Amino acid sequence: MSARVAGRALDGTPASLADAVMDLLDGAASDDRVLVLPDMHYPYHPSTGLVTNPDVIEVLIEFLQGRGTEALLCLPDSPWIEGDRCARFLGYDEVVDRLDVDVVDLGAAGSVDRTVTIGERRRRVTVPEPLDSETLVTVPTLRTDPDFGFVAGMAATAFGALGREAADATAADVVAAAAVCDPEAVLLDGTYTYTGAPHRSGFLLASSDAPTLDAAAARLVNEDPEDVPYLAPHGVRTPPVSDLDLDEIADRLPNERGETGETSPVMQTGYRLYTRVTGDLLPPQFMGDSDA
Repeated sequence: MSARVAGRALDGTPASLADAVMDLLDGAASDDRVLVLPDMHYPYHPSTGLVTNPDVIEVLIEFLQGRGTEALLCLPDSPWIEGDRCARFLGYDEVVDRLDVDVVDLGAAGSVDRTVTIGERRRRVTVPEPLDSETLVTVPTLRTDPDFGFVAGMAATAFGALGREAADATAADVVAAAAVCDPEAVLLDGTYTYTGAPHRSGFLLASSDAPTLDAAAARLVNEDPEDVPYLAPHGVRTPPVSDLDLDEIADRLPNERGETGETSPVMQTGYRLYTRVTGDLLPPQFMGDSDA
């Protein structure tokens, strides 16, 4: 897969999803061993569009295994919940059991320090060693974010790498961490999206270059890539997308924006679901202890 962006519309059936993954990733991530990194920063229900849909991860891992690739599921920590707990709440344990796939707990993995150049400045970043040394496929959802504009390939890769430090990440941190981890492919899960409100969007996007994919995804949230802080250093413009009409999808998305720090109704529902499932009185970020 060259540095272009391709997409597929989905009709909601498992066969449609499997065919789309096969078409989009044909020839990509062809090493014998591949890490798969979803966006699972919090145990929201996948239908909110705020986390990667485990169905997409399952189909992707089945595809990789079917061609003889050893696929490993990465469990990233977040500032609010450990990766293994979040994976359990989201149902990834069932995926692991069904596919007999090994997992990589990024929170428990060793780390490495790397220095990258952003413009004329050098920046040091610490990432889990597996994301630095192994072939990586990042599978983000598409979600708007009051601090970064939106989250897709680059930010999901960076947040997975930064783990508990992601809450304080800057655009420069996103650029640096994404550059170090440098996924070989990004598969954007658009089965559900969150652009201020959840939406069943029914598409996938893929590229071998995270900044290029994110520049395309910016169209879906009415952002100019040059105005997105973590895309600006790459100087990327909106690229063409083959086999998918992004403008038609963008017209259907809610694209409702809240203010920084504002808790949306869907997030409030997610918090209530968390407390009901876990038995905690409050979600971790409300307890004043980011290590909870």
